[in-house]
Amino acid sequence: MKSITKKNILIIPSWFPSVESPLSGIFIKEQVEVLAKTYNDSFNFIVSEWGYNDSEVTFWKPGNALKKMARFLVTPKNWFNQEKGVYYAGSPYLNISSKIPYLGHFDRLVNVHRKNIKRAAKELGSIDLIHAHVSYPAGYLAYLLSKELDIPYLITEHMGPFPFERYKKNGLPIPEIDLAIKNTDKTVVVSEALSDQMYVHGYKDTIVIPNMVDDEIFKPEIHVEKDASFRFFTLCSLEKEKGIEDLLKAIAIWKPSTSKVHFLIGGNGEDRGKFIQLSENLGVQDYITWLGSIKRDEVPGYLNSCNAFVLPSHIESFGIVFAEAIACGKPIVATQCGGPETIVNEINGKLVPVKDPNALAEVLQWMVENSDSFDSKKIRANFEKRFSRKAVSEQIDSLYQSILNSKQSVKVKGR
Repeated sequence: MKSITKKNILIIPSWFPSVESPLSGIFIKEQVEVLAKTYNDSFNFIVSEWGYNDSEVTFWKPGNALKKMARFLVTPKNWFNQEKGVYYAGSPYLNISSKIPYLGHFDRLVNVHRKNIKRAAKELGSIDLIHAHVSYPAGYLAYLLSKELDIPYLITEHMGPFPFERYKKNGLPIPEIDLAIKNTDKTVVVSEALSDQMYVHGYKDTIVIPNMVDDEIFKPEIHVEKDASFRFFTLCSLEKEKGIEDLLKAIAIWKPSTSKVHFLIGGNGEDRGKFIQLSENLGVQDYITWLGSIKRDEVPGYLNSCNAFVLPSHIESFGIVFAEAIACGKPIVATQCGGPETIVNEINGKLVPVKDPNALAEVLQWMVENSDSFDSKKIRANFEKRFSRKAVSEQIDSLYQSILNSKQSVKVKGR
């Protein structure tokens, strides 16, 4: 019986967990791990690492800069290992810039990935397909490497709003993004809202495949005590765009009994101190427990022990934490800010306008009074159809096969 040769898929993420930012791009890492486990017989998955947030040195934080430089000096060069079924090829990279991480340094960054590809090829054979997450820098890197090495590539776009302001020139996406998207074999977006944003800039041929949630980790487990106070849980980076100020104002407008309603807010960020001060100024501090940073493996427990999840973001390209909440069978309150419209429906929650504390206050009160109208089993079943490992990984596998078969067909015709 003829053995099946595995295809090698190289993953180039723009965002990925690092020492400085352990949760950055965690959904990409978890997706790759699930794909590696599910399609172990068909594919090898190799992540091309270059340091991400750890690689950017900003001298307005000299202590942090020195730590990063020291880490760079002791990091092994051109390493290769395997973890949870995923291969990692890495080369350290250091970027001296305080504003635009890749300005003037892109040639070196391309060279890092050349080295990673060469090392991966030495260990596993040639790369068959590059999957870049986010059009810049990863998508542009994939475009350059694809031209140079004749490897097909696809991009999954997560950037929202698209494109970020720093990646615009005269109101349009920078040329690097334009080249990356126009030359890709396929462009995937994680929500219909993101597809619409890209359409405005002329990128019409996008495929919507949402982010996936590991349904073996995020699942209903703990039942909330009926006599406990109604607990809302929030988890995010504590920054303006996540709408925490709107949530605090909504609590101040509503002002339910502190014995009946409580808010658990998890996460850290540059605006955490401002939000805590604002809660005191608004007189709502007694409603809130600020949890600080939460370890990744603790998140399912918090989701399971709450009555509902709330996050009034100003913009989300998808919003993986909403999908994680419904994976645990919890109803959600979100805003009409892009990604949540793909996730929230009549089965699992409520949407409110962006930056509208009054509307948010009304829906929070409604959720407390009507939470029994949501069926945890139905919420979970609806999640499984749309965002589970099986539902999403099958779409990605089909896309990989389509690109690889098309490339093989071209090679055969060209003989």
